[in-house]
Amino acid sequence: MPILTRVLDAAFRMGYYKFKDAARFALDTIREKIGADVADALTLEHLQGAYIAMSGKYRDKGAETVAAVAAVESLADLAPDAPRAITLPVRARPSAPSLA
Repeated sequence: MPILTRVLDAAFRMGYYKFKDAARFALDTIREKIGADVADALTLEHLQGAYIAMSGKYRDKGAETVAAVAAVESLADLAPDAPRAITLPVRARPSAPSLA
């Protein structure tokens, strides 16, 4: 836990004030520096608890509330939003001229 709080503190100092952004940064950093096995062992509750513990110092900069952090219900919710396909209206093709 001490490492996680330090990495989250670094995330805040780097401008990752939103929970999802800070948690992704922490997981990516721990995966890169310590190993995938350690990052994969972290639970959502670990991330939420450490974020909430550290966020008080950064509330004036935009750190999220406990309620916003608690609204994240799974690690899958931390994935960056996938780009959504844009649905374009279907245009009717002009009819071919008649050869008659």
